[in-house]
Amino acid sequence: MKMSQAIPVFLVGLMLALYVNPLTPASAQELDAWVQSHLESLSKLYIHFHRHPELSFQEEQTADRIGKLLEEAGATVTLEIGGFGVVGIIENGAGPTVLLRTDLDALPVEEQTNLPYASTIRTE
Repeated sequence: MKMSQAIPVFLVGLMLALYVNPLTPASAQELDAWVQSHLESLSKLYIHFHRHPELSFQEEQTADRIGKLLEEAGATVTLEIGGFGVVGIIENGAGPTVLLRTDLDALPVEEQTNLPYASTIRTE
């Protein structure tokens, strides 16, 4: 499996929310081109999260990383929502509102995928 096939949909959605200018409507072809041009950074972010899992209610580093990415994109960020929840607001005037929600917690299992980016972190 190529790395581009391993990137989950939520991560692509997050990156689109962070990098696509909300003031400029984009066609499906433009979005596809954008994803392809950012595939390396998308892959690196996916690998980082995969290598550094955090259990539910312990996602401190994950929340911090997501918050920083949102701030870099110009979002108004609120951290520590119900623990380590993150809210990022990107406004572009009146119109529809889009909400992207994801869970980024890990399960307390030993990974046995033999992937080159498999987590080596032990959680209890």
